[in-house]
Amino acid sequence: MSELPHEPDVARCLAVLSVARRFPGITLDALSKKTHVARATLERDLLDTLMFCGIPPYFPHQYVTVSLDEDRVTVAFADQFDRPVSLTPFEALALKVAVESMVAPGAEPPPVMKSLVAKVEGAMGPASRAAFQRLAESVDARGAASSSLTQRLVTAAATRHVIAIDYLKLGSGVSTRRHVEPYSVLEHSGIWYVAARDPEADAVKAFRVDRILAMTVLESVFRVGTDWNPEAFVGSMARRAAESLSRRCKVRFYGSGVRWIEENADAASVKRVGITAVWTTSFDDVKAFATFLLGSGVRFEVIEPIALAKEVRATAQAIARIHTPSQVGDT
Repeated sequence: MSELPHEPDVARCLAVLSVARRFPGITLDALSKKTHVARATLERDLLDTLMFCGIPPYFPHQYVTVSLDEDRVTVAFADQFDRPVSLTPFEALALKVAVESMVAPGAEPPPVMKSLVAKVEGAMGPASRAAFQRLAESVDARGAASSSLTQRLVTAAATRHVIAIDYLKLGSGVSTRRHVEPYSVLEHSGIWYVAARDPEADAVKAFRVDRILAMTVLESVFRVGTDWNPEAFVGSMARRAAESLSRRCKVRFYGSGVRWIEENADAASVKRVGITAVWTTSFDDVKAFATFLLGSGVRFEVIEPIALAKEVRATAQAIARIHTPSQVGDT
């Protein structure tokens, strides 16, 4: 039986746990059929993963218990699962802020998000609920975001006004002024983008909001074609991201290069390893990226791929030959 190809391991384990709990004594073959997970994978999930799931401080009665009697599966939850989970005021506040941060400034959260926060609040006791409400009033994530660059982009896209942006392209180190037509403000993989048509390229491109250094709304307006589909555009971004995995690279920086890469790259893509920093990213053109790395003027080492390491070496040798004095005429 083939497994679901792109389902994350955590999601698969939770699905298996739910079905096994609902049908006590279910056979492995029946569980495999209901969850569309291969039998061998089920055994690993049940015995190697779920058996180690529990609640702090992880006493024996606080673990998920899985018993496999010959071919039949029985699951028992930790004692704490016998009653509804009630979050503390600070945990509920963290959840509320996280939920609201997923919605573009100026837009209303979808009903499912509002329902989630309402259910969490309803499960609290009177004292905890009052404390949560006081905290929520003091932290207005959406109000603070309403005056942000993202909100201005949302407004410009809604009114169909051309904007001028100073955009910092990764790898260039400098910003360029562009006049673009903002179609939609989109979120993809936790990052906000503005999908905007670049008249010079005659194409709709994704500009990262965190790389827009300045923005001016112009008087001229534009029209969006009836074929514009934000969901399809996000889908194309996901496909391009998948394709870029074949051009992923890891570069280690030393000395002053550690601070340089931490200041110029996305924080999530840089990891400190001892006194060095490893940058994990992707590139479009191997020659251009090798030139960019060498132009940084800092000490680095390409960990992978080999093709990039060879290109850096070849480019460095070519630069060295250009700047090496000729031996002709020397005495």
